[in-house]
Amino acid sequence: MLNAGVAQAIGDETRVTMTSLVAAVAGAHAGQTIARAMWTIAPRFCELRSEPLAPLARDEALVRTLVSGISGGTEALVFAGKVPASEHARMRAPFQAGNFPFPVKYGYAAVGIVEAGPADWVGAKVFALHPHQDRFVLPVSALTRVAPSGTPGCYRAPVSPSSAPA
Repeated sequence: MLNAGVAQAIGDETRVTMTSLVAAVAGAHAGQTIARAMWTIAPRFCELRSEPLAPLARDEALVRTLVSGISGGTEALVFAGKVPASEHARMRAPFQAGNFPFPVKYGYAAVGIVEAGPADWVGAKVFALHPHQDRFVLPVSALTRVAPSGTPGCYRAPVSPSSAPA
């Protein structure tokens, strides 16, 4: 549910500020064939768009996003519409949709759980270079398994009070 203080209804779409999107792109349910994706549509404005999920092909996985990181550098440029034309090709993300400056579905740091796909991948926690979206389909070759918490050699970054969930 979007906070009415940060959302502005415009026709059939909803525009939201970037700070509200982490909470808004959540809550997928198994069996859905529609995903919700964050699109930057104008300087400092994003909207959540419904998109059909592609049927799974062999060696593809359906991933439910648990968390998606927003970069304070690269993505801040995208969000502000300040990606220099000379950098459009170099800054293109692997599974980006749309083009700079707008509209663009951007992002490259999603962690989620494989809900469907090859049996040895179902239930795995994975990282993907995918835009901000609650669920998505990718080839398993584009996924990296994330080690479970407590695995020797894994490091969990401390959460500062300013970034801790309320």
